[in-house]
Amino acid sequence: AVGSWDCSIYVVALETGRIVQQLTCGHDDAVSSLALSSGRAPLLVSGSWDGCVKVWAMSETAFAPTPLNCLADIESEVKQVHVTSDGSICAALSSNGSCSMWDVRSGCSMMDTRDKSRVPRASTVQLLSSTSTHTPLLALATLDDALDDACCGVQLWDVRHMRKPCVLGGQLARGQASVLKTDGLSWVAATTLGEVWTGFFSTDSCLLPAGEGVAVKHDSAPHGDAISCLDVVCVTASPPPLPAAAVADVSSCMIMMTGSLDGSAIIWR
Repeated sequence: AVGSWDCSIYVVALETGRIVQQLTCGHDDAVSSLALSSGRAPLLVSGSWDGCVKVWAMSETAFAPTPLNCLADIESEVKQVHVTSDGSICAALSSNGSCSMWDVRSGCSMMDTRDKSRVPRASTVQLLSSTSTHTPLLALATLDDALDDACCGVQLWDVRHMRKPCVLGGQLARGQASVLKTDGLSWVAATTLGEVWTGFFSTDSCLLPAGEGVAVKHDSAPHGDAISCLDVVCVTASPPPLPAAAVADVSSCMIMMTGSLDGSAIIWR
């Protein structure tokens, strides 16, 4: 599915590249982000510059022509939407850095960072589930535009208890993250300066200060402008025994591709 400037969502067949469906009854402005759940009853979540987050049900052959639910109007342009794989929880990041979450089935709000000062504003987020406990987690890269050379920290929050981050993943020494990808153990962040940073979350105080992780920047910075998209093909399944040494070699644990506003696309190995 592809979101468009004309307020529509286009469904494209991968085999032929042809548009097989157009959803036109959802938004009043450009569709800025889409997320698809992978459960037994797949759901499509769309976010738009009109400030709305909407849920679309999928049948065996197509999406329903009208939204199943409108979760909320967050009164700011929607920058990103995410949904858990089972389609139970949805998160949306607005252009002002606030993050909101909903129970998809009931439509009830689970969190709104505009009402919780302890949750920092974010430049990018990702919603995921713990691989061991299946606990819903929210990963975010903090946003601090009060500084010209802002430090951006990567944090992991337990969605059920949003009192403080359960794990810290280290800080980027400069710039702000534009894209964040994580499996809850390791993370990759691309920045507005065209750089790629990698790191691990850690709560082992024998290895690192309690609750803190580490971040390392890749030496090469081939992009000449902000990185706008990033995808990871594979990530290491478990943290290495010596984070300070191992994070420097984290590129050997993944294959990723980045795209930049300068028009370049690069595959990292």
